[in-house]
Amino acid sequence: MHYERVRNWGETGPPEPVRIEARPHYIDANGYRRLNINGRTVLEHRHVMEQKLGRSLLKTEHCHHLNGDRLDNRIENIELWTKMHPAGQRVVDKVNFAIEMLLLYPELGRELGYELVEEPHEPTADPPAPNP
Repeated sequence: MHYERVRNWGETGPPEPVRIEARPHYIDANGYRRLNINGRTVLEHRHVMEQKLGRSLLKTEHCHHLNGDRLDNRIENIELWTKMHPAGQRVVDKVNFAIEMLLLYPELGRELGYELVEEPHEPTADPPAPNP
């Protein structure tokens, strides 16, 4: 026990630290609800989106609350955003970026009516003849 605490306040309780049970959820300083899941603290809106996608969010992904209410974590109110973007503005860069996005989010591409299909390639030249 700390001497000054005892001197100033009298008996203060047991000398060992008191463990406080983790709260199932709380509102953080930024106004977001945080959940305690398996000993980890996670933002509820990210957790809801991960459950919908069936995977963890990538570092380039974040969730946007459509109505601006940080506590309204219904899936209808959360939109997946990405921070990824191509460095250049050339058309070829944008097309490559669009392909990259369709490969990264194939389920969304199909939902919007797009899907990358690999077409079979025919050989452009006759194969080399074997050496006699």
